[in-house]
Amino acid sequence: MFEAKEGGVGQIEILPGFLQPSFGMAGAVGYTMMGIDQFTGREIPEDQKIQAFYRQVVPNIIGMPNSYADIKLRRAMSGKEGPTIDVHTPLAALAAGFGIKVVPADEKKLSYRAASKMKIELKELKSRIKSTARKYENGDYHTFSSKISGKDQKERDKIAKARMSKDIEKHARAIERLVKKYYRDVEGK
Repeated sequence: MFEAKEGGVGQIEILPGFLQPSFGMAGAVGYTMMGIDQFTGREIPEDQKIQAFYRQVVPNIIGMPNSYADIKLRRAMSGKEGPTIDVHTPLAALAAGFGIKVVPADEKKLSYRAASKMKIELKELKSRIKSTARKYENGDYHTFSSKISGKDQKERDKIAKARMSKDIEKHARAIERLVKKYYRDVEGK
């Protein structure tokens, strides 16, 4: 649930994303050296393996300051909880650092995380629409249309408005795709 990587490179085809084995630190090292991004199911280009190795390994090192595994362990020891934070015992946090999941996924927290991520992406798309409208108001589309057309002001306005509408439609389609994607993620379909 909440993953779009099923059936990718290095994936076990019959297992859904949430059941794909990660093998913790061993998986981070092994998958990266084989050129597989285990979280996206894509191949890692040869020239990006070192960066990918760093991204995969450092978060799994318990004791490395501010690594994900270390933060998870400290949070488990403090007993802190939140709407998106999974509750772990110190032993479960240690096991998770080695790729062994012993805490079941909380569906409410997973939904909340997906909704939060969607809100951020939606905010960005709304910002793009406002920026497009602002460009039209500032005459940016008119400047472009005057370069490609020697026509009168009315014709340039028509071209500028058509270009702006095309850009806004592109943003609207992106919003539709975003909503469909998160609907699938939340509903698990």
